[in-house]
Amino acid sequence: MKKILLMFPLFLFLGISKLIAQTSLELGMDGFNIDINLPSFLNASENIERIYVAEITDKNPVPEIAQQFGSKITFGETYFNVFFGTVNAILTYKNDECVVFVYTSSPFKGSNNYGQIVQDSAKLFTFKNIPFARIKHDFKYGLPNNYPSELEADELYSMLTHHSYDRAKKMFNANVLVSYPLNFRGNIYKNKYTRGRAVVAGKDYRVFYLYFIMTDKSVLEFEKYLNDFERVFYFRD
Repeated sequence: MKKILLMFPLFLFLGISKLIAQTSLELGMDGFNIDINLPSFLNASENIERIYVAEITDKNPVPEIAQQFGSKITFGETYFNVFFGTVNAILTYKNDECVVFVYTSSPFKGSNNYGQIVQDSAKLFTFKNIPFARIKHDFKYGLPNNYPSELEADELYSMLTHHSYDRAKKMFNANVLVSYPLNFRGNIYKNKYTRGRAVVAGKDYRVFYLYFIMTDKSVLEFEKYLNDFERVFYFRD
C-alpha cells in the first residue's frame, strides 16, 4: 500500500507533464477525438497556445478591438491577424509554395433550431454537422459577431463547394466536407501569398478548419494540396 501511495505522485506528474507538453494543435484535435498524422513534407509550428498567423511586433501589434469589429480598416500583416484571429497551428510546405493554418472551434450547437424554414434534407444534414458562425465570419457576411440566422446559413450554404459524403469519409472520416475561397482584398501574406481557400470538415459539430494560403501560381494546384491532407487529421469515431 505504501509503495502504491509513493508511486501515485509519479503517475500524476507524468500525466500533467504530458498535458503541458502537448501543442495547441494536439490539444485541439485530441479534444475532438481526432488523430494527427503529419507527413514529412510539412513543417508544423510547435506553439503551446494559439498564435496569430503573423508575428506580433511593434509595427504589427495585437489587433485593436475597432479592427476586430471592422470599424477600422487594416492592411498588411495586421489584416491577416484580424481575419484569422489566433489559430492552433501553422503548417508550411517544405517547398514554401503553400501555408496551412489549422483552427479548431468549440462545438457550439447554435444550428439546433434550424429547420423552421429550410426543409431540404441535404442542407439540414450539413447544418447538423458544422456550425456556420466561422463561415459567416470568413465571408464577412451580415452583422459581425452574431450567430447566423437560418436564412443567413441558407444563403451561405449556396456559396460553398460541397464535397461528397464519400470523400469526407475517405479523407477525414467526417460527415461533411465543404470549401470556399477567401478574399484578402489585395493584402499579401509574408510578401508572397495572395490567395486562400478554406476547408471545413465536420462531424456532429466537432469541426476543424484548414486554411490553405497560396500564391497566384500554387492556387491552381489547390486540389493537389487538399488531397495531400488525406488522413492527416482523422476522426476516431
